[in-house]
Amino acid sequence: MISPYENITKASAPLFLNHGTDDKTVPPLSSQEMYDRYQEVGAHVELEWIQDEGHGFYEGTDIGIRMATKFLTEQFSNGE
Repeated sequence: MISPYENITKASAPLFLNHGTDDKTVPPLSSQEMYDRYQEVGAHVELEWIQDEGHGFYEGTDIGIRMATKFLTEQFSNGE
């Protein structure tokens, strides 16, 4: 099966999810299920909820970029 959900293993790359709680385009449950699956297999995952925001909460702001940059820096820095 080619579904990302079905192919998550402990060796999966670290995953960062952020999701608006009022998203009408992609149900918030989608991110929660992906997060839960990562947790279930013991892979590294972080989920940040953006309260009262919809699908395009990042448009016109840098909140998504800041959150992703922080995650990537923490995951892939070599300690410098």
